[in-house]
Order: sequence, then structure tokens, then C-alpha cells
Amino acid sequence: MKLGIMQPYFFPYIGYFQLINVVDKYILYDNLNFIKKEWVNRNQILVNHLYKSIITVPLKHKSSYTKIRDIEMDETKSWRKKLLKTLEFNYKKAPMFNNVYPFLNELINFETTLLSEFNINAVKELCKYLQINTIIESDSQKYQHIEDELCNYNMLNNQVIDKKILRVLNICNKEKSDIFYNAIGGIELYPKNLFAQNGIQIFFIKTKPIYYKQFDNEFIPNLSIIDVMMFNSIEEINKMLNDYELL
Repeated sequence: MKLGIMQPYFFPYIGYFQLINVVDKYILYDNLNFIKKEWVNRNQILVNHLYKSIITVPLKHKSSYTKIRDIEMDETKSWRKKLLKTLEFNYKKAPMFNNVYPFLNELINFETTLLSEFNINAVKELCKYLQINTIIESDSQKYQHIEDELCNYNMLNNQVIDKKILRVLNICNKEKSDIFYNAIGGIELYPKNLFAQNGIQIFFIKTKPIYYKQFDNEFIPNLSIIDVMMFNSIEEINKMLNDYELL
């Protein structure tokens, strides 16, 4: 079975969905510590037809010692209404706006106070919208024993192993997965020979340059999936989902 594991990000970029699309099962893993300035509560969109700008979910008591699954959104900031207004103002002339905006409105108004629950719902619904049929799992308790064990040791076959690597190996073992896919950013972290020693093939997805018309200005790449959806049909996005290299 081909397996992918990633934190539940906030309206992530197209490469995130390429990874989901290529595997049989994708685990949205929120048992990790929250890290500031990563993509769990922020992303980038096009503003004024010209520039990229950050959109952010305000959080309560954010700390690098808090698990992602326990992070609460700050609902005193009226961030949902502000975000929808920002999207409307900047994308109302985009070709797919009338189709996409009502769908985003439902996702952004999803009733929860937990960031992880919000992101997990959004990723799952976005996959349905994009016709991605991968099994997506998000039960953090299923893997809690792995996190508990990692607190006490980081040995495998008498080797000291980075806990990030050991976590993935243990999850692959639990899922009976012999093929693991990861984003290109993990190529320095996850050594292929170590995975091979444990009966697992590992591949890294490198997104090829993707271009599409953003109004009449110079293209700005690597924005949120929101931007991709505003300018492209589902059929066009489906082609982009296969526009990558495997390393």
C-alpha cells in the first residue's frame, strides 16, 4: 500500500494535493507540536491582482509545546468574515469565482473552535471537490501509542534513529505499508537506505513548474489551492495533480 503522512495544513498549495492524489491512504497527522510560521494556520493568496499576501487564522495561546490537535482558533477576531471579504474583493473577477466562492464559504464557516478539525474538514472536502478518491484518515488517537513510545526510546534494530524517521517507520508498519511517499522537502530527512532496510520503498514528489493565467499580470506561483481553484476548472486542476516528478 502506498502511504502519505502530513500535518493538516490551512488551504495548502497544489503540491500537497499531488501527494494525496498519488497514495492509497493519506494520514492527516495532528499529534505533532505546533510550530509558528509554518503552514498550519496560514497561507498565501493573490491580492490586488499583483502581489502575494498572507492569510492567517488567529489562534489562542499558540505555543510550540502544544499539539496541533489542541490548538484553538480565536473566534473573537471575526476572522472568518474578514477572510471571506478578502477573497471576494481579490477574486470576484476570477473566471471560477461564482463556482468556488460558495464552496469556500461553507468550508470557512465550518463549526469548530479547533484548528486541526477545521483544516481536516477543509482538506477532505477539497479532495471531494477535486475528485481525489484517496482514503484520508485523521484519527489522532489511533497513533497515540506510537507517540508515547517515542517519548521513551528512539532505537530500531539496535540503531539510534531520529524520532521523526522512527515515527514514520512505525506508522508504515502499523498500516502494513511498503511504499511511503513524501514531499520533496523530506529528501534530506528520510534516507532511502534506512527505509529499504525496513522493507519500505520511499519516493519524493517534486512539483513541476505550474503556470496558469492570473488575470493579466505576471504569474505568481505556489499560492494556496484557493488561487488555483479560482482560475482553473476541475478538469484543468486534475491535469496539474499529475504534473510532478518522483525522486
